[in-house]
Amino acid sequence: MLTIAFRLFILLASILYNVHGNVYNASHLQERFLVDGNTITVTIDSHHAIHTVSDKFVSITLDSWELKYNLKFFHLSLKKIRNLAKGLAPAYLRVGGTAADSLSFKSGPSTDFIMDERELDTLYHFARDVGWDMIFDLNLLHRHHGEWDSTNAESLMKYAASKGYRFHLELGNEPNLYERRGIHVDPAQIGRDYGKLKHLMNSIHPFNEMMLVGPAFTGSFHVDYAEKFLSTGSTYIDAMTVHQYYMDGSKAKAEDFLNPDILDNFKRLAIHRSQEALSKHSKGTKTTWVLETSSAYGGGAPVLSESFIAGFTWLDELGMAAANGIPVVARQNFVGAHYSLVANDNPLPDYWLTLLHKRLVGRKVLKVTSSEHNRHFRIYAHCSKEHGHPHGVTFFFQNMLSSEVKLNLEQYTNHYYELYILTAGGDGSLTSKTVKLNGHELHMNGDSLPTLSPVTDRVWPVKVPGHSFGFLVSPHADASACP
Repeated sequence: MLTIAFRLFILLASILYNVHGNVYNASHLQERFLVDGNTITVTIDSHHAIHTVSDKFVSITLDSWELKYNLKFFHLSLKKIRNLAKGLAPAYLRVGGTAADSLSFKSGPSTDFIMDERELDTLYHFARDVGWDMIFDLNLLHRHHGEWDSTNAESLMKYAASKGYRFHLELGNEPNLYERRGIHVDPAQIGRDYGKLKHLMNSIHPFNEMMLVGPAFTGSFHVDYAEKFLSTGSTYIDAMTVHQYYMDGSKAKAEDFLNPDILDNFKRLAIHRSQEALSKHSKGTKTTWVLETSSAYGGGAPVLSESFIAGFTWLDELGMAAANGIPVVARQNFVGAHYSLVANDNPLPDYWLTLLHKRLVGRKVLKVTSSEHNRHFRIYAHCSKEHGHPHGVTFFFQNMLSSEVKLNLEQYTNHYYELYILTAGGDGSLTSKTVKLNGHELHMNGDSLPTLSPVTDRVWPVKVPGHSFGFLVSPHADASACP
């Protein structure tokens, strides 16, 4: 046990180091001294849920660029791909991205790429068959005399209606970045464009029963920009959508994925800004959805975004989003680019992390209190998945330190637990494209998902290896907040 005097000495040393040295390394050093060899004790409020997220809380995206370049070469009919997708159901499938603003249905300007009926059929049937509800992003840059031209969207909607297709809609992608492309569209006008789309939806069954979400701001948007959109568009949307990325994929370094300052930007930018804007216009009736997110923008960081180390940004985002009342988070991208969940028909580390979250973590979010304020060890708690343990609690955590941390759940030390620890596969490199569950490397069984078995134990405290993340299920927590 470190003495108070020694803790003060370390704190003073870290402050001096911050003045003359690297801030991130100093913070890292300080917190390692405070934790190494110590036990972090965690308690929860098991009587009250602080938030309830959607049953599709973890959702998926398919970037419109994939429709333009790769969908015809990507075999959505493959049994293996469908089993991977089914493992993540239920979910929304958000089909959108930058290329959505250059997409036309059946016919359009020469600058657009064309989606035909067969391609829409293939996409819709895939989503329906694997248990995903599609959200389709329409082209906001079809414009006439300063307003959105709904002609092409109406053609797509009427075709979909004739086939009995049911999917939700979004209009445009990251309009707050249009100026970078030399395009100016006033945010208040975008709100009116959403009104035009909503009226069109109300005239075409079954779109009159579907959701309209938007407008897909990036996390860097300014509150006043959002307020201008909401001043004219808030009554038409069912949720305000934002995008969240932690870093520039072309500049990202491995240490960025373990930097708590970078991880905390999500709360400061995407969450607080959107909630501040919404609070003035929706009076608590609308929520923010993070409908496109991954570790790094620009297609992800080569090597890093597709490897084990990316899990630290992804798992923390899921925990932080739910703890702050975000009901839906859609991961970019199911296939394609460096940040995909699946590459060459094989699951990458973040796929397995997402799959475990889907299977173990329920909708109700619980408040967590820790004995140590340590930004490099993070832990969140939800009620367990309803069909598994009706009064159980699932904790998920990540240790960004290189050394072991001991975890003690004070309320449940008389209970056994089910433990799922994920570590880097292969030789243990954090840039490994494989992952180990409780020491065993995960792979598909042919076209089928493998059994994901926990270690069952009742030895406390739980030893959490350095550079790992995982889940701990307390099946008999008897949490009254968890029906």
